[in-house]
Amino acid sequence: MNVLLVIPRFVNETGRFYQFPLGIAYIASAVENMKIHNVYGLDLNYCSEESQQGAIIKSIDFNKIDVVMSGGLSPFIGSLRKIFRTTKKVRTDILTVVGGGVVSGDPVEAHRMLEADISVIGEGEETIVEILNEFCSNKNYENINGIAYLDKYNNVIKTPARNAIRDIDSISWPNFDIFDINKSIDRQSPLDHHFFQNNIDNNPRSIDIITSRSCPFMCTFCFHPVGKKYRERNVDDVISEIKTYIKKYNINMISILDELFSLRRDRLLEFCKKIRPLNLQWMIQLHVRSASFEVLNALKSAGCVYISYGIESANDEVLGSMQKKTTVTEINKALKVTVDNRVGIQGNLIVGDTEETIYSANESMKWWANNRKYSIYLSQLQVFPGSPDYVMAVRDGLIKDRKKFIEKLPVNLNISNINNIDLSAIKFQLKVHGRTLLNPVRSSFKRNDGFIDIEFTCPYCHNENIYSGVELSSEHRHFIRIFCRDCHARVDIINMEYDNNGVLHKESNPALLGGGSLFDYKKKSIANNADSDCLDQSSVLSDKHPNKDVYIKGRDLLSDPFSLIKHVEFADVLMLIGATSSALLHYKQAMHIVEYYGYDNLTSKEVYLIKRLKKILDNVQDEGEKYFISYSDELPPFRKSRDDGKGYVNKYEPDFPDFDNIQVTR
Repeated sequence: MNVLLVIPRFVNETGRFYQFPLGIAYIASAVENMKIHNVYGLDLNYCSEESQQGAIIKSIDFNKIDVVMSGGLSPFIGSLRKIFRTTKKVRTDILTVVGGGVVSGDPVEAHRMLEADISVIGEGEETIVEILNEFCSNKNYENINGIAYLDKYNNVIKTPARNAIRDIDSISWPNFDIFDINKSIDRQSPLDHHFFQNNIDNNPRSIDIITSRSCPFMCTFCFHPVGKKYRERNVDDVISEIKTYIKKYNINMISILDELFSLRRDRLLEFCKKIRPLNLQWMIQLHVRSASFEVLNALKSAGCVYISYGIESANDEVLGSMQKKTTVTEINKALKVTVDNRVGIQGNLIVGDTEETIYSANESMKWWANNRKYSIYLSQLQVFPGSPDYVMAVRDGLIKDRKKFIEKLPVNLNISNINNIDLSAIKFQLKVHGRTLLNPVRSSFKRNDGFIDIEFTCPYCHNENIYSGVELSSEHRHFIRIFCRDCHARVDIINMEYDNNGVLHKESNPALLGGGSLFDYKKKSIANNADSDCLDQSSVLSDKHPNKDVYIKGRDLLSDPFSLIKHVEFADVLMLIGATSSALLHYKQAMHIVEYYGYDNLTSKEVYLIKRLKKILDNVQDEGEKYFISYSDELPPFRKSRDDGKGYVNKYEPDFPDFDNIQVTR
């Protein structure tokens, strides 16, 4: 039997960097280990948008495929459905199988939409073996745990949940070779990933691994596609896998994608001791409570250059509601000890938890404003199927049609303690702040064989940074976000390689991709897309919306974040509505821009604005708590769980709740 595993298209520009889906590579190994099937791989990220269907058909015909498998997360449901529709057009008798978070969060509704024959729920290594064995014999799948399928009456049947694989050391390492992963590794560039920027040789060759599965914490916004039972691999087995990749792919970096790297101090230190001789750079996700000076010192000396922390909020009540098991004080201590050891930091502030208020959102924004030199991103909370937030939103009646909700992911659903109008304004403001409050630094650009060499001096530690062989893409049309390789501070460089219309100079277009097609650097105005992920777009765009002027000036600023005038205009409307703290951030940013460009060749309007700015900054007191204001006295969305005063009831959900039997309270 011949099996084809397809990686859906994740990127907009053909061949661009993407996070390789480890799950499908693990499934490839499980199928290959059966020794009775031929296994083939197809990566659609190296096909143009127009050629994907043809590539699938060609692979099916040429390899005489009997089974097609794919998977991914919920936002890619449309891409996955196209894969299975194309497959069935070739031959209806081909078995189609889908897995990953896209089905595990809400299997019944997802299965209806994906149009695959079988959905694998949770871990798939054991399940897929049973499916293939049954496909080769009776094709009776009802006794296989952990799947969903249609019966002869077109009803979705969900079988009992499969127990988690207890001994994950028994799972074979992922099979990357059938997807020609060397092609991806060979093309990695210093700006493809923040982690890659730590590679001082400007030649990142990184591969992803996992050393554990799931997470022992129960954060309410989080969903665990492989179940909730936390299991760790033996350190020696992990080291053996890494050594294999060094030999096979000549890697120099490792991205450890565990939801949470080991909480056990002894295991963490053991890993540091055993990976140190390999002379690699690597990154992990760590809980802030694990960040002691001893641990950070061990991580640094062993090659760890980047840590992702689950920060999420700068308000203790919100952190408690999220079940983060941490405090703002602990977060601050973790960041300090990480910085002291010269290790890079990544994190997110997520606005929109069930207990989020304007007050708590202001606290988070104030914290972010004082920690802007780190890689901390402002974002809105997304409710993903399978998470406790999702279960409660269904119970509360906030999600009335699960199918429509899943199909439109990501959806701007308000589950917070803030009304829709105010939350819409906050989230738009967050977007503008995150993309336009920059840390500008002077730099030099030099073209080098179709690529770019960038040099700059870090304004914080004065380290001389040289990035060579940089490949630019359309996401860098206005500025390049880059990090000091010594202190890991974030800086932003104006992109001189784009013209005033946001179009990349022809000479900056890198070499040809496989297949002979050039990178497509079409002009995609940020201003035109500024409203694409705002909550309640209709209300934001309304002439009657109280946030209209903020929205208009914010959009203008997004289109030109290095504009002195546009920062001032945006700050002026923020000041008028009373968002003083946010306004001052943009007034200060305007002065940074003046210092960046210098005082030569200023227009009369700019000279006037600078004088005005100095008066404002000398006379306006920043109270540090007026980043966001309320526009409306409307109540937040009705929630029975909140009105009962119980908060999160039944927060410890089964691995895969029976959503069809959830009691909707409204």
